[in-house]
Amino acid sequence: WPPPKRRSDGYADARPVAPELSCGITAALSRMVAQKWRSERWGALVWQRRSPPHYRETFPIPVREQEHRIFHRDDGFWVSLPLRAGEGQRVLLPLEVRDEFQGRQLSLIVAGEWKAGELKIEQDSKRPSRWYVRVAFKRRVIRSVGGTSMAVNRGVRAHLVAVTSDGDVWRYDGNDIRAYLSQLQARRRQYQQDAKACMRGGRGRTRILRPIEPLIQKGERWRRTKCQAIARRLTEWAQERNVTTVYREDFVGIRRGEPERLEGGERAWRMVQEWPYHEQATRLDNCLGNGADISHAAR
Repeated sequence: WPPPKRRSDGYADARPVAPELSCGITAALSRMVAQKWRSERWGALVWQRRSPPHYRETFPIPVREQEHRIFHRDDGFWVSLPLRAGEGQRVLLPLEVRDEFQGRQLSLIVAGEWKAGELKIEQDSKRPSRWYVRVAFKRRVIRSVGGTSMAVNRGVRAHLVAVTSDGDVWRYDGNDIRAYLSQLQARRRQYQQDAKACMRGGRGRTRILRPIEPLIQKGERWRRTKCQAIARRLTEWAQERNVTTVYREDFVGIRRGEPERLEGGERAWRMVQEWPYHEQATRLDNCLGNGADISHAAR
């Protein structure tokens, strides 16, 4: 008979290492480590551009939604967590509310109007004595009808332009995005020129080009945060004007064009490849789609 298949998420290896942890936390941690390894194993084993990833003590501790409970007492909000294995081994942690808005969110979760999802416990890297609890939640939003319409245009010269049927205009030029992308490209070219000037090959060239990948990851994180902030500002502006229907263009396949067919040539083609069209559209759908009907118009 063939041997039984082993779980690919590493739970069987993590269970003997930390038997005092609860089964749920061990499964979540092993799944997180396995996903990290699958995404970076080629760079560590084949391309040899980085060292193999490993789990650190400062990484967040994930807790599944069915294993934690948030409740309210006279002295504030609390969360119950099964950090240790065994029945009855639960830990109560007080939650310090940052502001009134956060308090209303926790009250809705405790009341059951919002459904709490996965919870993560994270330590502050600069202030080790402070710990944070991040809670994902789901909420039901009633779709608005009978309001005004709004058209959204995404571009390079003007990153985002929105016009309502009443004639109100909202515009974000995106000059800071262009400046930041140009700065990252200049630093990346400098690294490449240094590698070309030194005439090194093998591990010496790899060591010189090693800072490029963290630079790319930094730019991706900055773009995600920037697109989320822009989408949130536009959503607040649209809610003030009772916008219920949003039209935006469909940019599927925009990066498949040829540089010769563009007006700006190669320079415009590179800008189109780097511009966060899809990221901005995803953030807009997540923010505007909570209470508005989004239609995708053709280009």
